Amino acid sequence: MEIFLKRIREERNVTQEELAEHLGVRQVHVSQMERGIRPLSFAFACEIADYLNVSLDELAGRKRPDKPEN
Repeated sequence: MEIFLKRIREERNVTQEELAEHLGVRQVHVSQMERGIRPLSFAFACEIADYLNVSLDELAGRKRPDKPEN
């Protein structure tokens, strides 16, 4: 999941510092999560997904199923 976190964060032009501030942690904590050194807890994954406006599936690198058209 860490690789997708970095890619999605960068696609949204969010810095590690901005994400860390939102999560209430230091920038090094975000860096370690992105590199897989620090496990990404479910609570942080939910908070990050909300902040970056993605689903947990997308954050985990799973393809989002096509939405049915209305």
